[in-house]
Amino acid sequence: MIKILTAALSLLCVISSFIFAGEEIGLDELLSRMEARDKDITSVQFDFTQEIAYTLTGEKQESGGSVSFQKPGKIVVRQQKPVEQSIITDGNKVWVYTPAYNQVIIDNWNKWIKNSALPASLMNFGTDMIELKKNYSFAYAGPEEDSYKLLLSPRKEGGWQLELWIDTATYVPLRTRLSGDTVAVTTRTENYKINPALSKTMFTFKPPKGTEVLHLP
Repeated sequence: MIKILTAALSLLCVISSFIFAGEEIGLDELLSRMEARDKDITSVQFDFTQEIAYTLTGEKQESGGSVSFQKPGKIVVRQQKPVEQSIITDGNKVWVYTPAYNQVIIDNWNKWIKNSALPASLMNFGTDMIELKKNYSFAYAGPEEDSYKLLLSPRKEGGWQLELWIDTATYVPLRTRLSGDTVAVTTRTENYKINPALSKTMFTFKPPKGTEVLHLP
């Protein structure tokens, strides 16, 4: 399920101004506030639910679990459903441990993330604003309840659309959606914690005794 799509995204939109926290500001001001907030964040934790919808067949798959981010580039994903699985990276190496298979896959993180839908769709909750502004152009799509919807298009040619719903109080993403011609991945967060104390040891992995270890080329 997790090897479905790349992080290539595309969408062309018109930038507009909007009402934010009682005042009218432009998109540049919103991004500036998000970037200022991002500078105060060193780590985040949250629970997530994710739906992968296949437009051709109408099939849907759901997953859920928890995520921990530590800047720069350290991530732990604890997926609880549909299959228990841990995805752990120190920013260089990635371990994908599936207890039901008694197996851990070890790979280069940058290579593996390109073909993995689960971490790619969750990365938008932990990627810093400098990187996002470097790789994507932004447009405002309108307010929705307690969030503001942003549309991102890649600066490099690609075929995927990214939508972000930004919390009006904290300036962090509450929801994301990656959409392509045949698949859409929607991710929602709960229990979002900013700057929790995270142990350095949680971003490495030692396979339990007897676990099959597969090193990808």
